[in-house]
Amino acid sequence: MKSTEIFKQYTEGIRDFKGQDLRGQNFRGKDLSGCDFSECDIRGTNFQEANLTETKFIKAKGGLTLKSKILLLLAAMILVALSGFLSGWSGYYISWIFDGSGIEYKISGGLTLASLFIFCVTSYRKGLAAGAFAIAFAFAVAGAVAFAVAGVVAVAFAVAFAGAIAFAFAFAGAVAVAGAVAGAVAVAFAVSVAFAFAGAVAFAFAGAVAGAVAFAVSVAVALTLLACVISYRTIKGDPRDAWLREFALAFASWGGTSFYSATVTDADFTGATLKNCDLRAKSLTRTRFQGVKNLDLARVGKNLLSQPHVRELLINPNMGYKKNYFKANLRGANLDNANLKGANFAQADLSEATFKNADLRDSNLTEVNAINTNLTHVYLTGACIEGWNIDQSTILDKIDCQYVYFLNNKQERRPSSGDFELGEFSKLFKQVLDSIVLIFQNGINWKAFASAFKEVQVKHQETPLEIETIENKGEGMVVIKVKVSPDANKAKIHQDFIQDYQFNLREIEASYQKKLAGKEKEIDISNQQINSLDNIVDILANLPDQSQPIKTIKLLPDGQGIETIEEEQNITQNQVSSQMIRELQKEYKKTRKLIEEKYEAILESKEEIIESKQMQIEQKQKQINNLNEQLEFFEDLTNKYNKERLNMNFGQNNDTVNE
Repeated sequence: MKSTEIFKQYTEGIRDFKGQDLRGQNFRGKDLSGCDFSECDIRGTNFQEANLTETKFIKAKGGLTLKSKILLLLAAMILVALSGFLSGWSGYYISWIFDGSGIEYKISGGLTLASLFIFCVTSYRKGLAAGAFAIAFAFAVAGAVAFAVAGVVAVAFAVAFAGAIAFAFAFAGAVAVAGAVAGAVAVAFAVSVAFAFAGAVAFAFAGAVAGAVAFAVSVAVALTLLACVISYRTIKGDPRDAWLREFALAFASWGGTSFYSATVTDADFTGATLKNCDLRAKSLTRTRFQGVKNLDLARVGKNLLSQPHVRELLINPNMGYKKNYFKANLRGANLDNANLKGANFAQADLSEATFKNADLRDSNLTEVNAINTNLTHVYLTGACIEGWNIDQSTILDKIDCQYVYFLNNKQERRPSSGDFELGEFSKLFKQVLDSIVLIFQNGINWKAFASAFKEVQVKHQETPLEIETIENKGEGMVVIKVKVSPDANKAKIHQDFIQDYQFNLREIEASYQKKLAGKEKEIDISNQQINSLDNIVDILANLPDQSQPIKTIKLLPDGQGIETIEEEQNITQNQVSSQMIRELQKEYKKTRKLIEEKYEAILESKEEIIESKQMQIEQKQKQINNLNEQLEFFEDLTNKYNKERLNMNFGQNNDTVNE
């Protein structure tokens, strides 16, 4: 049936086109939503940019038309023939090892063989690209040696080496394309062609040298086998040559059924053959791929089909039992009726996916993104739903669930005892949909949380936020439930909370460290001041009690002469000051001991360290001020005594002069 006839009937309201031959038809950019193309032959059909919403392709046959397949195989055979020619040529130059015409030939042949050996081993173990990089160094060294020793014969070495590299890439690509296009028969034919060309070329070039023919053919065959192995494992999805697989699938899908940039939403490809199809659609949301054949040989781009384990699950939904899908991209996947019991979906993206009637018992749904996910009538008993992200768009109708766990390792069972009544789980979580759960595993910094809460309120002014509950789960775990409006973007709010909290936590930590360094410096300065004052106190306290002789001149009773009397007069002011200083010294030692004890206690509590050290500084500053006052008092007493003594001496001198 022609595309024009399809368009005409579609406008008339006809949607059933089962079993039609649509090979090579062009539906680019057309609206074919709701059509039924089940069991149709759609090989070579162009659906690019078409609207295929809810369209059925059950048991349809996609891929290449016979004409496109023949053209691609011819191109592959040309590459194979060229590869065989280059392989035989390389074998011939290696056969120079047996050439007795000169040492330079033997050296060139030996270096070529050594270089190819390195290339083959590296390519087999790590892939063709790694082999090419590894051989580059060997080629540079060997080429320099060959040129220095063998002169112009080195040119032959370079030709042989380049030929072998070109052969490996060309033949591996050709066989991979042949395998993607026509399967084992084409591969076998390609290999036989390569052998034939390699042997013929090697024989033609090496025929004149005794024993060289067998060696040259052996080298050519070895290179051909290596390329076959690399091509085979590439088609099977080996990651070592992923680029080669992408090239082969892109080349093999040229001229095949194309869904490029099409809207393929809620479509059904059950049992279809999609080999050599281009499935780089704009959307594959909730499209069913159960039982699809040769999906691994379709060009899929970067959508969810690019993940081998996800692709296999979509083809066979019953293989998900106890499988690991940690952080997998299952966005828009169709897993209706799937057996996913005990599977691990922790941190996976399940948004816009459908799990209707799926078995998710004992599964791990920790922190999954289940926005706009259809969980109608899923079996959820024993599942862990710690931190899962759901909202009003998540469909939780008719959930079959007896109990769930709110934390990993079967912790926080809900209900704590007994089982949910019929429909109770759905009712409970429809209430939970109005809140966001924040889980802090290693305790919480309330200052950072308060700042983050204010910042999120500013970012989401249209959504009122209210802290509903705060639970201490023990071992440092704190769970905070924040109430939001039903239509709020909970995923965005939750993400902003976590990001802002982590940022504020880092800022507070940095501020603590900065303040701590500043306070440490202040304490060091205070300690230096106290030590200096301690030294002054020690010096003053150790001074001996000062006393000075006082000379008194008196007239004798008979008036005939004078008498000089010396008396020791103690300076009581100095004695009082020394006692005072000793008391101060004793008080300093007591105070200092207390300060040291407090300082050690500060280090035990990180969050109180700044405030405690501030108190230490204030106490020490007061002590310094008190000591300064005492020293000023002592200096005043000393100055006063010295002044009185000078006055006394001055008076005595005057009396002496008068006398």
